[in-house]
Amino acid sequence: MTVFHPGIQQDPTQSSAPPVQAAQKEFSARFFLLKLTLLLAFVLVALRLVQVQIVDAGKFQTIARKQYEQRFALPAVRGNIYDRYGNVLASNTMYVSFAADPKILGGKVKSVAEKFARVFGRPESYYLSKLRSANGGKSSKRFVWLERHVKPSVARELESTRLEGIVIVNEPKRLYHYDDLAGQLIGFTDIDNNGISGLEMYFDETMSGIDGSVVMQRDGLGKARPSADYPQVDPVNGNHLVLSIDLAYQSIVEEELKRGIALNKADAGLALMLNPKTGEILALANVPGVDLNRYTQHDLSAMKNRVVTDMFEPGSVFKVVTASAAYEYQLVAPDKVYNAEHGEWKIKLPGGKYRLIRDSHESDVLTFQEAIEFSSNIVMAKVSPTIGAERFYRQARDFGFGIPTGVDMPGEVRGRLKKPQEWSGTSLQSMSYGYEVAVTPLQIA
Repeated sequence: MTVFHPGIQQDPTQSSAPPVQAAQKEFSARFFLLKLTLLLAFVLVALRLVQVQIVDAGKFQTIARKQYEQRFALPAVRGNIYDRYGNVLASNTMYVSFAADPKILGGKVKSVAEKFARVFGRPESYYLSKLRSANGGKSSKRFVWLERHVKPSVARELESTRLEGIVIVNEPKRLYHYDDLAGQLIGFTDIDNNGISGLEMYFDETMSGIDGSVVMQRDGLGKARPSADYPQVDPVNGNHLVLSIDLAYQSIVEEELKRGIALNKADAGLALMLNPKTGEILALANVPGVDLNRYTQHDLSAMKNRVVTDMFEPGSVFKVVTASAAYEYQLVAPDKVYNAEHGEWKIKLPGGKYRLIRDSHESDVLTFQEAIEFSSNIVMAKVSPTIGAERFYRQARDFGFGIPTGVDMPGEVRGRLKKPQEWSGTSLQSMSYGYEVAVTPLQIA
């Protein structure tokens, strides 16, 4: 038995056991905590990999593809426009357009702007603003147009420099073969070859076709190559449009219309020529005309096809409705005699007022046939009560007044033909010789 005496130190070998065990326990605890931390980190990494590789795989694949893939449209060729004999009125010519991928250009933006400014004569700042605005913030673009519809001879000067990051696109541009001939009828297209006026707009879907596409991939050297994963989709070209217009008649009509306007010192005029057997429009002219190849030089109001958009009171031409109604319902014989009032007829109105109707020919009496021949307002006004409001209105509607003709042109109006319940006490007489009614030139023709 060991006896401990005060003041006598213990044997170190006998008193070290408890501290060693405590240190071992502390080390084990720390090591376990380290393993647990590493395990949790591994689990978190694994979960993140699952999220990236499986849950959000599509999202990250799309982001990755944007870094090296880009889809380009292959524009369809717009259909031509021909006259009835196959003369080309509108076709296409190929021009060159230049676009840029600002991300690929990187630090070469300034040198690219310098080269474009030198070739096209614009300020360098013009191209720098395009490239820098497209490459800023979250709204960065991978495609920005620098120049559109450049003549091939000019484009060749720039193509020879082989600028990396510049996309060269062959684009069709509309070409009109006869300057301002039938300008308002044919209409024009915008810079993307979409019809925005006239027949170009009305038949835009028919003539525009369907654009194709190709996906380009950039390799490690930055060169663009067609992607093998995405087959090229070829464009479907648009259909051609053949008009009933006769180019020869159209030229003559416009020439004579211009001469007539000059002779009468008028501001404008229009003319329309139809085949009386078929109703086909052989010529349609508006003067002043528009040069479709330089349409931006004209005010948009000049593009209006007034043959179908404008209305006016037809006057004596409308007497055909009055005469045909009288004959249709067998109300008046051709030899029936009327007092033509020597060219002036006063009608007494309610309230003691009078209305004066005049003829250009002073006649004593006229048969109904002579009244048609001499275009007598007075006789037509006297016949109108015999016809009556309902029959007159029905006859005018049967002729197509007050409703669109349905011609294949944009902007056609229906004209204005009031219903009998909307008439005043003098409307029937006024309408009998072409007033209080509004028609389009096409309706009259």
